[in-house]
Amino acid sequence: MRFDRAWLPDPIIIETDGCFLDGLSAATDCTPGHRTLRIEDQGKTAAVFVDTATATARAVRVSPQLDSRARAARHAPAEPRRYFAQMEAYRSMPAEELFRFTPVRLHAAIAAIVSRPGVRVCCAPCGEEIMNERTVSSAAGELCLACAHGGYYTVLGEEPASPAASLFRANCQPLSTRQNPLNPVNGWRARWGAPASTWIRKMAGMMKLP
Repeated sequence: MRFDRAWLPDPIIIETDGCFLDGLSAATDCTPGHRTLRIEDQGKTAAVFVDTATATARAVRVSPQLDSRARAARHAPAEPRRYFAQMEAYRSMPAEELFRFTPVRLHAAIAAIVSRPGVRVCCAPCGEEIMNERTVSSAAGELCLACAHGGYYTVLGEEPASPAASLFRANCQPLSTRQNPLNPVNGWRARWGAPASTWIRKMAGMMKLP
């Protein structure tokens, strides 16, 4: 099954990663890299389709019927193997019998979820670059989510910043998308005086990485 991109709404919010994400991406041509497929990992085979063309950004959540596998077996009684019965039935089952279509309202505005691509700023405490408005404003300046709320990792032993981190921090300034020399349009060489691969090797040596 493939969808016609002429009417397909953007973006799609998918509730799991793995093969279901790959299948949905192949069917819709939406991808995380193009920022048209968002991952909100709930561990569920479901996706929310958002129509940004409407004033209220209406959305519909599509999920399998709870008994979809049992229904598939009834649609392919001649196939004794469960997996193959499902594959055969899914090709011909009516959509309403296979899926549940539930109108939903997003807790956050779609503009906040998608944000503006290409907006870049540096975090005041750690100096790392933050893209797409994923910042928290404070009296100290713009903060990354890790500095504001704690990250998903803990630095072992709370080591001081490595020479590589200091190198980047010293050269990181809040720049607009057009001005930012890290932008692929301008290239790394304009900022650092060398291609990205050279600096990656230098950083790896500083941090003693293999």
